[in-house]
Amino acid sequence: EIASCLVGSEMCIRDRYQACKYLKVSRATFDNYVKAKKIPNGRKQIDFKELFWYKKDLDKFIENN
Repeated sequence: EIASCLVGSEMCIRDRYQACKYLKVSRATFDNYVKAKKIPNGRKQIDFKELFWYKKDLDKFIENN
């Protein structure tokens, strides 16, 4: 199960490990996609140390690749 949460009304994936798992890629590949701007940078949420990614952004990446 992927750790997901709501930020506002948007579904999000809670940390990089879970985002990698959702996309079925390694962490190194995920980092390369972020560096190449194929996936947006992670966002911060108050009181959480992990970054999160909006599920819709990851779904858009899946559709385009």
